[in-house]
This record gives sequence, structure tokens and C-alpha cells, in this order.
Amino acid sequence: MRVVVLTPIPLWHPATTELAERLKQEGLDIKLADIWTLRTIGENGEILNAIPSIFRGLTLRIIRNLLRKRFINKLLSNDDIVDIHWCDSNYSRYTDILMSSGGKLVTTIFGSDIYRNSAEDKIKQKELFSKAHIIVLGPNMKDDFNRMFPGLESKLRFNQYGSSRLDLIDNMSRGNSLALRKKHNIAEDKIVVTLGYNAKKEQQHSLFIEMLQGVDHKIKQQLHLILPMTYGENENPAYITTVKEKLESLEISYTLYDKWMDDVELAETKLISDITVNIQQTDALSSSIKEALVAQDIVLVGDWLPYKIYEDMGVFIIRSAINELFDSFIEIISSFDAHKSKCKNNKDLIMTFASWKSVLPEFIQTYKQLSDGGN
Repeated sequence: MRVVVLTPIPLWHPATTELAERLKQEGLDIKLADIWTLRTIGENGEILNAIPSIFRGLTLRIIRNLLRKRFINKLLSNDDIVDIHWCDSNYSRYTDILMSSGGKLVTTIFGSDIYRNSAEDKIKQKELFSKAHIIVLGPNMKDDFNRMFPGLESKLRFNQYGSSRLDLIDNMSRGNSLALRKKHNIAEDKIVVTLGYNAKKEQQHSLFIEMLQGVDHKIKQQLHLILPMTYGENENPAYITTVKEKLESLEISYTLYDKWMDDVELAETKLISDITVNIQQTDALSSSIKEALVAQDIVLVGDWLPYKIYEDMGVFIIRSAINELFDSFIEIISSFDAHKSKCKNNKDLIMTFASWKSVLPEFIQTYKQLSDGGN
């Protein structure tokens, strides 16, 4: 059994890399490929280009379009399982050739696949999902998916990506958080509030910062903001500047991370945080929120996000309507210790739900089911 994972290359999401590595460790034959750029990942992790690097711009795009079907035919062998990660609507144009060798098709959905696309894209995606043998998505997305793409429920399998940072945070949480605050130049007595997890405007940093303008000066002096903005800035380069300007007038100390950070550094930012706020416009089951829960942060999220699944699991999480967000935040600050004590069971609940140890067997079972001839 060989699994060919179709995904953007360079790999833009660490979960894809981690999944491929862990599947290989379990003895599966995994190939990573990008049919849009005509690239693959070699045995040593190197990027292999099917087209010489001398071609650029329009010429490169024309050549890619001309060679795409040949690239796919050369890539796939008989009975391969093709698993599409990040289900762009344009894959619908190539489903026949992807399945022509007798293989099986899996579509593994990121939240943005279905939440941040147009009505026209959804029509094309319906064609793609209809051809797939199995559709993998987070359990919290079931109702939304069935509403957007009716008639496909029998194909659904529920799973999610793990994150190596969950294990890292779990292990590091036994360390000295005060030493970490010193390392990151954050005062020991501050209540540290993490806002969002990337530099995209959909995170709505500005909305929350503007809300904080109305906070009492005494409370402001208690707070320190962390803004992780290490990726997503390419979509709107001026956005970070705008956010910084708003922060400067806020009279609250802050740390804005806009340079690349490794997993240990990212885990440290979770462990020095006390409260995590996520009010982005759409989301699925982002790793960042799971990491905050494992770090035993008080997590405040918009009630429009599909996080009820956490409440159903017994996880302590605060869901707030946008017009009640200010009051919810002030209540957390006013009863900080009481709220913090309610987070003590979150770590074990999330590790059981979302660690690679928990989710990897389901990925393997899905592939084995298809390899054995099941749907």
C-alpha cells in the first residue's frame, strides 16, 4: 500500500509534515506531491522540481499546465491511495486522472477549505467530494459540511491532525514558567493574554485591541499582550504595522512575535500565557487553541466558532457573543484564580482527544480500509 498525499509544496502546514513522518515510522509508504507546482518531496526531505528552475512567470505557468497530466500519470502507480490535503476546488478537474490507475481517493479537509471559499468554489468542491471514497474532517465540522454539501454523509470519517507541540507543551509544563517569562522579558506579576495565532486580518486583532481601550487603567497595568504573528503577513504586509500602531496607544505592555519561531519557542509562548483569546472570523479545530488548552490557559473564543465540541467533552472553555466579549473578558480578570482552577483537567482531555498517539491510528485505519477494498 502506498499513500500519495497531494499538498502544497513547499509544505505550508506542519501537521502535513508530521503526519507523513509518523506514518512512515509506522511502516507506510508515503509520497508527498504538489500537482500545481509539479514538485515532490524526496527521500531526504528535499524539494524536487519536475521543471527546470530557469523558467519563470508566464512561461512557467504555461509549462506547468501543459505537463500536469503527464506529471500525474508518472507520479501514480496502480492501486495508490491518493489523499488530498487542502481541498482546492480546482482538484475537481483532475479527479478522473487521479483515479484512473484504479486507486482510491481521500479528501482531508482543513477548516479553510470549506469556510473561506466562494459559492462557485463550493460547486466545484461538491464534484470533488462526490468522487472521493472517503472524506476526512473534524467532528465539529459535520453539521456545516452536510449543510454545504448534502448527500455525502455516508463518505464521512471523523479525525483531525495531531501536533507535536502538544507533547512538547505537556512535557515542558513541568518546568519553571517564571524562568520562561524572564527569557521573554515579561514581568512575573502580569496576566498574560495571547491574542490570535497568525498575522491575518481575519484574526480580528484590531477589534479586540479597540475593545481594550475601554478597560480601566488599573486593569491595563495588570495585563501583558502576546500577539503571535509569525505567518500570514504576506497576504497583507501592512496589517502588522496597523496592529502595532493601535498597540502603541493602548497603554498595555505587549510582545509581538513576527519572526520565525521553532517549536520550542512557540511552546514557550503558550506556557507563559494565562488567557488565550480567539475571535477570528472562521476556524475549525486549530492546533493553536488545543495547545493553549494543554497549557491550561483560560480560553475565550467567539461563540460563532465551532468549539461546542470542547464543551461536550468536558473541557472548560468560555464562548462569548461578540457583543458580550468585553464583559466576558472583564469577568475573567475579576475572577482570575477561580477561572484558572477550572482549567486543570483540560490538558488530559485534549491529549486524549488530539495527540498524535490518539489520532494517528485512525488515519492508518482509513488507509488500510481502502487498501483492503472497503469504502
